[in-house]
This record gives sequence, structure tokens and C-alpha cells, in this order.
Amino acid sequence: MLFDQSVLVQTLQAYLPFLSYLPAQVQHHVRSMHLDLTPVFDSTSHEAEALNIRLSLEAPCISANSTLVELQLSYGNVPSQRYDGESLEALDDNGRLDLTIWDDERQSIRRWLPQRETEGDVVLAMRALPRHVDINTPIGPRSDLRKQHGGLLGAGMLMLPSPPTPDEVYDITVTWNSTGAPPETQIASSLGEGVITKVRSTLQAIQLSVFAVGPLRRFPADISESPDFAILYFDPDPPFDIPDLASFIQALFANMSAFFRNKVQQPYRIFLRSSPRAVGGAGFLDSFMLEYHHDQTVTQTETKELLTHEVVHNWPLMECTAGHRAVVGADCGWYSEGIATYYQSHLPYRFNLTNRPEFVRSLNGLAQAYYTNPTIGYDNEEASAKAWQDPEAQRLPYHRGMMYLTSIDSQIREASQGRKGVDDTVFELLERRRAGQRYDLRTWLDLVEVELGASAVDDYERMANGTLVVPSRECLAQYGLELVRHDQERFELGFDPTISFNTRRISGLVAGSRAAAAGIADGDELVGPHTLLWQAADDIERNMTMTLQRDATRYEVTFWPRSQKEVESWQWQSVDRA
Repeated sequence: MLFDQSVLVQTLQAYLPFLSYLPAQVQHHVRSMHLDLTPVFDSTSHEAEALNIRLSLEAPCISANSTLVELQLSYGNVPSQRYDGESLEALDDNGRLDLTIWDDERQSIRRWLPQRETEGDVVLAMRALPRHVDINTPIGPRSDLRKQHGGLLGAGMLMLPSPPTPDEVYDITVTWNSTGAPPETQIASSLGEGVITKVRSTLQAIQLSVFAVGPLRRFPADISESPDFAILYFDPDPPFDIPDLASFIQALFANMSAFFRNKVQQPYRIFLRSSPRAVGGAGFLDSFMLEYHHDQTVTQTETKELLTHEVVHNWPLMECTAGHRAVVGADCGWYSEGIATYYQSHLPYRFNLTNRPEFVRSLNGLAQAYYTNPTIGYDNEEASAKAWQDPEAQRLPYHRGMMYLTSIDSQIREASQGRKGVDDTVFELLERRRAGQRYDLRTWLDLVEVELGASAVDDYERMANGTLVVPSRECLAQYGLELVRHDQERFELGFDPTISFNTRRISGLVAGSRAAAAGIADGDELVGPHTLLWQAADDIERNMTMTLQRDATRYEVTFWPRSQKEVESWQWQSVDRA
């Protein structure tokens, strides 16, 4: 049995963060939800090895054979905890509550159905186990529970079943039981730091939160000096300049909060997670998870750009509406990722956190990443459908959206004689989200149509259907820049990136490519660090370097991952005022 009689600690001050998505109107009675987390430590190594979970729901009133709770079977290519068989147990006022598991494969959701009507409150118990990963584990969304230098770190979305009521507001209490934990154990989540955190919100509060427990380090170390910002990590020697990173992100977040018109200063936490391979990250509620690998070189500047992109995700989002296009995300990914890509260059420069050469370099890197993308002709639906099979398709909405938004900004500035820009439309969409109103694609099109007329809808459809987006020459004239044609070679790695990087063996080598000319062959084993695909694709001058092995012989190879055939491309340059 997973139920026990442990007394949960009920001390320490509760922390109540402001959540920007809390609906303006709340039900007369707000039901409570209690999430109790108990880390399990190995008696010999004293390392955290599991997380016992108790989820208490106030009077859900679920009839027999209806959904009590549900959990995604996977997110992208990352499996959830799933809790097979009877590993998820339930009690209500009448005692044991037998559950039936029903998997909706089409929506990738597992549902638990009570075999009788529930009576009173329901308590669920389960044990979440860290996912085993190694160098051969395919890269995917950073949301699974993993071991970290004696601790555990993971997101709620793949380990916390929840009621099928995503829009209902709950009084949520998260309580940690650290009785018997090693003395160096620290606790933190996206919701706050400490044994008890409370929030009134929708289920997003726990689904989109990161949870961490173990020998956790904090910068700044003194929480009283920085209660609303921290970098949290387990690794005693992370490959970053932590103080410099903290200084940049803290200033960036404060400026962004003001820019996006926050009425209350939101907290923000960055969780670092070491990985056996690759570098990347994922945005969560008022937080970000940055995943790194010691042997993969990522500069401090690249790290700051990555974090800047993710910090933007705290505000301008677009609600996905699966009915508009067959593939979920096809009608909103261009905006959610495109606006974050747009602002990752613009806002640090506006806030004087980067200089002009850095700003122009960033803009041109993003522009060429769009124009030289081999999947540039995909429509938004095809790009979304192939996102986890083709990394270039996954990247396309980021840069396509950025160029489209640059074009829209220029058109709005011209139509309003400089009184408005795309910022104003972004703010309007954000305020509708805050007010609990629609903030989907239809809302966006209505807003830009007001500014630009019916042609705005045609512009969107052309972009969504894969037509090349080329803003006007004067689109960034406010910065003293002009967009000029500068054809460049299309990005071509020269082999299948998905199969090759996932299996760690070269596959799908393209005859005549620069990779082939460098001596790479199908079947070569990837045995050491290499230039990351996004590093090479975002920098037109970046070479791909790889350490490979063939017939027990290691060799290093360097080549320029481009196609040797130029495609239409544009770059920004300073206006010559002479």
C-alpha cells in the first residue's frame, strides 16, 4: 500500500505567487486540492530515488465510469509516469475506490475511472520514479523526472494526474514531507521555496511547475536578499558563470515585467539540470529549466539568448485551437515561439543589456536561420506534424514567426504614422488572456485586421501556407537598419540529424555534401562532443565539428554544413547616412 500514517509538516510560511493567467471571475466556492510530496532516500547512498505523492481532491463528485483524473501518456517523445496496474491507489469517505484505466491513444491521455460513485473527498497515492537516461536517450521535451547529483528534478505535467477540469480554479496547497531526509536537503518548485506553498489557480499551477528536492544549491545563496529570483542547481561545478548569468536574467526579468505591464512583480526561478547529452531548455510557470552537458561547449552569450527567449514565454502566448487546423499547435506555435524569438533580440537591446553590434548580429543570425532552413516551404501544419522527427521543421515556426511579426510591426507603424507597432497588438492579446477572454488565432487576426484591413488576414494565410516572408526594406528603420538581399547557402547537415543523433550513428549521408567530402560515412559512431545543430544553423559562419569512430579508430572532422547552392536570403545592415 502507498498510503501511510506519516504526519506531514505544517510549518514555515506559505508563499503565494501572482499568476498572470488566473481568470478574472472565480466561482463562489473554490474547491481545495492538496498535493503532498515525500522524497524517498536510499539508506546507504542517501540519494533521492523516488517521490511518494498524495493528491487530495475536495468532493469531486464523480459518477461511476467517469474520469476522476487523467495524465498524458507522453509529451513529444518523453513518456510519463503512467502508473500502470494498481500503482495509483484511491480512497474516499467509503474506503478503497477501485479504478479502471482507459487509454485514449488518439489524444495520448490515460484516464482513471472509478467503478462506483465517489463519496466525499478523494485521496490518490502513487510513487513517481526517475526516468533512466543515458547518452542514447533521444532528445525530447525537458519535463521528465530525473536524478540529479543526489536529488530529483522534474515537471508536474508527466507525474501528477489531475482532474479533467483545466479551467476550474482551485485552492492548491503543496506540502513537502522531508522527515528523515539528509541534512543538506533543500526544496524548491516553480511555486516557491520551502515546505509549504499555496496558490489559487487553475491546474496549470502544478502541471507547469518544476519540482526539485535534494542537495540543492541556490544563487543568490541568501533567500532573504533575493526572495523572488534564484538560480537553483545540484551540480557543484556547473559550466556557467552563475553570478553573471543571474545578474543578466534578474535585470532582464525586472525590465520585462514592466514592459509587459505586470501589476505585481512575479517571481522567477531558473533550474539547471545536467544531461548525458545535448543542451537546451524548457519554459515553465514563472521558471525555466536549462539542461546542459559538460562536454558540449555553449558560450555565455548563447546561454543568455536561450534564457531570454524562455523568459519571454511568461507573457505573450496564443491559445491553441485544434479545430482550426488538424495538427495541434499549427495555428499558435508560430506566435508563441515567433514572438519569443522576436523579443529575444529586441528587448535586451531596448533595455541596454546588449549593444548595437550584438543586436545586429542576433537579428541576422535569426534571419539567415529562416531563409536557409531546408524546410522553409513547409506550411505550419506540416512543420508542427514533423516537429519531433525533423529538428529543422521544429525550428521553422521560431524564425518564420519572427520574420512575420517584423513585417506586421513595420506595416502597423506605417499605417499609424509611427503611433503604434506590433507591441500594441501583443499587449492587447495579453490583456485579453489576463481577463480570461479569448486569445487565439482568430483574436489575433481580428486585432491586426483593425490595424491593417482585410489584407492582414491574407498576409497571415500566405505565411501559414509556407510562402516566403520578406519584410519591407525599411522594416527596422527605427533602429537605423535596412533589409537588403544577401543570398546565402541553405543549411545542410549532410546526413539525417534525427536518426544520427538519436542512435549516435551516422545515417542517411547525402552524396556530394560537405559532410561526405569531409570523409564521414554511414555507420560511423558519434563518440564525443560535437557542435550542436542549432549552433551551426543559427550562425552562418559556424563549422560543424564532430568526434567519430570507425573500426575502433577515432577521428575528428570539421566541415561547413551548407548546401553549396545559394538561396534567396536577406540581412540587415546599417543605413549609410553619408
